[in-house]
Amino acid sequence: MILQRQIVLDTVKIERRMAKAISVVLLSFLLSTPMLKGDDLLTCPDIFYAWGVNHQSPCSGMNKYTVLDFILYSIDLCPCNFPTINPDYIDPIVGDFYAVTAGTFIQGSDTDPCLGGTESPFTHTLTRDILVMETEVTRQMWADLMGVQPLPVDPTDLLAGSGMNHPVQSIQWPEALLFANLLSAERALIPCYFIDASFLTVLNEANYLDGEYYCNFDAEGYRLPTEGESEYFIRAGTEGPFSIDEPDYHTGNCFDWITTPGTYPNLESVAWLATNINDPVGVNTTKPVGLLNPNPWNLRDVHGNVHEWCFDKSTGSSDYPAGPVTDYVGETGTRRQARGGAWNASASKCRSASRRANDPLHRSGDKGFRLVMTIP
Repeated sequence: MILQRQIVLDTVKIERRMAKAISVVLLSFLLSTPMLKGDDLLTCPDIFYAWGVNHQSPCSGMNKYTVLDFILYSIDLCPCNFPTINPDYIDPIVGDFYAVTAGTFIQGSDTDPCLGGTESPFTHTLTRDILVMETEVTRQMWADLMGVQPLPVDPTDLLAGSGMNHPVQSIQWPEALLFANLLSAERALIPCYFIDASFLTVLNEANYLDGEYYCNFDAEGYRLPTEGESEYFIRAGTEGPFSIDEPDYHTGNCFDWITTPGTYPNLESVAWLATNINDPVGVNTTKPVGLLNPNPWNLRDVHGNVHEWCFDKSTGSSDYPAGPVTDYVGETGTRRQARGGAWNASASKCRSASRRANDPLHRSGDKGFRLVMTIP
């Protein structure tokens, strides 16, 4: 399994490098070589992200360089100051994954400004190492899998974000499970989802709306995270309201639905939420995935773009365990949990501990998903 993933990773890296090299040759003839400064990258994300450079810090003080120089830097043909972080696994359809090592953390909160009503903290030990998608599943990813597997038509509400590099949304919870199983089938991986407790009847396009759902968390295929896994990788080792410090988030404004850009400058550097809802890359809609800075574990959009379905059931009330637990998964109630913020959410709804339970057949333009894989 590990060898198979490495082969896929190496193949995709080669394909990406070849594509970029060809682009460099073409652009060397076509570009008029306008000059840029390092600081310009903070205000021109289209150029910056087009070449897959994982830029971790501002380039203040760098000399000017041409667009062609920038492209050359991005494919490591010249010395440069752009640090890159290689993913731990790449899927040809859903892209980059980063490894998240198991550990113990405090799930929930009783100290965040503007607490929700279902967040009573407890000690949660996770024992499974996982691979986590860098971004949410996009409309293009949905279309690509639909081209090779019997996936339903993309249900995205186009008024809430129509770009192919925007998150797929208005997804029902069973549809997210079906996507995961069909992607596992495409990769010849053991699936995670079944409709019987004995793990004999695989969830597929014919039965995914039929009733009960069971997850083999030890299977090698793709799946949704548990609610605990989701909060764990959203926090990325942090303990505050967000995975980035935001001193401008406080009891005086945390409950407000604010659409003024710059209200939470640090949070807005990692999250699409109400305060930057009208950004030009997506006015009053979702935004293209991956444009903002990652959290400390290299995961993007975990605090906002779309709320992300998790596997856990929920009663919708305070259903957290009372004491320390290991690999907790909610097993009561008729709703399913979702995590992470959304493009139309207040800052309080984008916190690491914030929870959102919905009917599994609920559709909304702020609901999507990202996939994980258990590392054997």
